[in-house]
Amino acid sequence: MEKLNKIRTAMQAENLDALLITSPINRRYMSGFTGTAGVVLITLEKAIFITDFRYTSQASEQAKGFEVVEHKQAIELEIRDQLIMEKAKRVGFEKNQVTFAMYEQYKNIIEGELVPVSDLVENLRLYKSADELAVMKKAAEIADAAFQHIQGFIKPGVKEIEVSNELEFFMRRQGGRFLKLRHDCCIWLAISFTTWCRFAKRNSKRRTGNTGLRRPISGILF
Repeated sequence: MEKLNKIRTAMQAENLDALLITSPINRRYMSGFTGTAGVVLITLEKAIFITDFRYTSQASEQAKGFEVVEHKQAIELEIRDQLIMEKAKRVGFEKNQVTFAMYEQYKNIIEGELVPVSDLVENLRLYKSADELAVMKKAAEIADAAFQHIQGFIKPGVKEIEVSNELEFFMRRQGGRFLKLRHDCCIWLAISFTTWCRFAKRNSKRRTGNTGLRRPISGILF
C-alpha cells in the first residue's frame, strides 16, 4: 500500500488520472507479480492487474491490494475498457518502455489523452525498504560465497560452460532464484545478474562456438 500511495503522489504531480505500467521490472516492483504476462493499471482510487487466464491465480496470490482482471479480449482493449470505467482522461505511460508501434495502437483505441512519463516508478525504486535491503545483503553474501566456491572448482581442462553451470547450481543451492525478464535480460533474484564466464584467451569474443553463450547486457564476470 505504501508503494501505491507514493506512486499516486507522483501521478498527481503529473496531473495524471491513471498510470499504465508495462515494464516487467516495474510491474513486479509495484505488484509483486513474478509471472511473465500482465500489465499494471493504477488510478487515484484503484490498482488493477490485467492478465490472461494462465496467471489469474498467481496474480491473486502475489498482487496484494490489486484487483485482478482476466482479459478475454486483446489486452489493449481491456485496458481501454478499464480506463473508460474509471473515467480516466489523462493516462500516463512509460515512454522508455513502450514502442512507437504500441503507442500508436494505444492512441487509436484509448479515448483519453496519452501522456509520456519516465522514472515515476524508477524513482521509487531508488529508496530501499528494510525487506529490500535484507534481500540485497543476502544477495551479496551468496555472491561472495559463490566466488570463493568457484575458485576451487576452476582448473585446467574445465570448460567455460561447466564453470557457469557450477556457479548457477551453487547459487541455487544457497537459495537463489532465476528470472528471465526478456530474451536479453536475466536477473538472479536475491543473488545478482546472470552469470557469464569467459577464460582469458577468449575473453574478447562476444560469442564462442562450443559454449553457445552470449554476453548479457549486464552480469557477473568470472
